[in-house]
Amino acid sequence: GKLSIWFVFTPRQVVDYAQRVHFKVNKEEKWVDVRGRGCPLRLELTDIDMQHIDFGVTRAGEPITKVAKVVNRSQRTATFHLVDEESELKSKAVSWDPAEPRTLEPRETCD
Repeated sequence: GKLSIWFVFTPRQVVDYAQRVHFKVNKEEKWVDVRGRGCPLRLELTDIDMQHIDFGVTRAGEPITKVAKVVNRSQRTATFHLVDEESELKSKAVSWDPAEPRTLEPRETCD
């Protein structure tokens, strides 16, 4: 028969991990090297000036759109979404698109 053994890697720090796993099969011994590296999430604005979005003065009922571009500077794919938990922005008539979670590959940008 055949048995699959799943190894789940959940790094807790941004460091290299290495471990040898010992398998004893009947009277034989086998070693498997398990390696991985923790990776920091680095989702950043492409331009520091985008830290503050100023809509300026506008007439009531006339929408103004500003863009904040983000880039995934991580070595891994990153999934994110914007959250307004207390509805503070919604109460001030501010919304954004995309409203659903978005996934960016390394070095990919989203605006």
